Amino acid sequence: MKSLIKLIFGNDFFDEEKPKCNFQKSLNVYKQEFEIDQYFILSESYDIYYYSKYSYKIPEKILKKFKNKTVIWLDSGTNLLGFSNQQHCLLFPINGIEKFIITNIPHSKTYGESFLSIKLFEEKHKITLVNSVPNEFDEYAGEIKNISKIDVVFETF
Repeated sequence: MKSLIKLIFGNDFFDEEKPKCNFQKSLNVYKQEFEIDQYFILSESYDIYYYSKYSYKIPEKILKKFKNKTVIWLDSGTNLLGFSNQQHCLLFPINGIEKFIITNIPHSKTYGESFLSIKLFEEKHKITLVNSVPNEFDEYAGEIKNISKIDVVFETF
């Protein structure tokens, strides 16, 4: 399974995986003021992958507004897209995002899985945000495109 995922997502995929117990200590702190222009709440509460370069403590404003929900939010004033859950958030510059990618691996190939990823212009590989069962994120494509104005593409393996 790891070899299939490395083939799809690149060799760096397992370098930084989902957070384990004590990752909170190493989170960046976002200190700039921001406003939430638009947001989209995902129907499930997902575990968000941890990437040291992009992972931040959840700003208080996000915690108060969304509590423990998984949400994609934008602040056009600071050119920021956030992806948050109850543990931490991932922050990306909006103009640095090439596209969102929804990857579906059907049950016939493995036990089946779906990934919501983001491809940044400055990164060689896509960055996986969350994973779930096959086709879980398909329903979010339109809303992600609507609020971010960034293309959402589908991959199936």
